[in-house]
Amino acid sequence: MFLRWCDALRLRSVQQIFIDLYGSRLATIAAIEAHSPAGGCLLAMSCDYRVMANDEKFKIGLNETNLGIAAPYWLCDLFVRTIGFREAETGLALAKLYNPQEALKVNLVDELHPQGEIIDRATEHAIRWAKIPPTARASGKLNLRQPFIDTLVENREKDIENFCNFILTDQVQKSLDKYIEALSSKGGKKEKK
Repeated sequence: MFLRWCDALRLRSVQQIFIDLYGSRLATIAAIEAHSPAGGCLLAMSCDYRVMANDEKFKIGLNETNLGIAAPYWLCDLFVRTIGFREAETGLALAKLYNPQEALKVNLVDELHPQGEIIDRATEHAIRWAKIPPTARASGKLNLRQPFIDTLVENREKDIENFCNFILTDQVQKSLDKYIEALSSKGGKKEKK
């Protein structure tokens, strides 16, 4: 029961971060300087504009299926809104992590720059966006985004229940155990007590 409560609390927190960021009246610019799988990709997609380091070692995307987890419906919808239906469908099914050039091509990010320039470029965009009359900019943004946010808010508890029920299935738990074990083995052998 405690595990279920914790998972519900975490998902509720993730939902709230998304609602607050995606529905912010402020202009939001993502400066992506490293790997951005799963939650990092969610945060980036929640922003108005995304600037990513152009380094092939960095990847961005929703890779939950590799862990045996299905992304919540609203995260799938956000992915579709960002990169289009067919690309999102295959990206989710295959747990695709996009390199910077691929991410730019499918509109997952808006610009690529060398790593050392990311913060400066994101700041330039923030200044540019801040020059737009804020009431008009925020109204236009919310006209597009508010119905999507409202749907999540209306279905929030059902989404949490569905996700918690799914994540606690034996099959998903076994998949997560394997993933944690693989991560542990990458970190080196633990000392025996």
